[in-house]
Amino acid sequence: MMMKFYKKQKGMTMIELVIVLIVIGIVSGVSAMKYGSSSSLTISQQTQMFANHIRQMQALSLNWGCNLKMLVTASGYSVTANTDYSGTDKATNCKDGVSLIKTPGRFEDFNFSLDHDVTFSGTGILYLDDTGQPSTATPTTAKTTNTDFQMTENGNNFRIRILPVSGFVEISKI
Repeated sequence: MMMKFYKKQKGMTMIELVIVLIVIGIVSGVSAMKYGSSSSLTISQQTQMFANHIRQMQALSLNWGCNLKMLVTASGYSVTANTDYSGTDKATNCKDGVSLIKTPGRFEDFNFSLDHDVTFSGTGILYLDDTGQPSTATPTTAKTTNTDFQMTENGNNFRIRILPVSGFVEISKI
């Protein structure tokens, strides 16, 4: 009986290497198309970030017992303690409204600029009382209507709506 001895193969053959490179090329091409910087993706990401910052602001006002204000301009937004009224805040860490509110994790002033030609159509102010609910400039007066902000970029429009009483934040493409 004759036995064949095979030499152990080390490494990959040329065909296997070419197949691996083709698969890597296809995967990277598909992911580049899916996650590239198209304008609709850019505006949707910034819309989601804005909505998340509103939710974060609600949590801060509730946790701190502090009245907060978000000032929205055409090119960005900032969050400070609400010093537009003459009442007193419950928390001592909300007395100074200039640069007190910091972004969690980065501990920088809560100021954000929009990127990639994304703008807000119109400007406005969002007030939150010490329970995180939308209010008027006087925190004891609850807001009775929706607060809407609209982000725009090259014909793509998103609306961010904050509902009264609950403060629920909705995002819709319009």
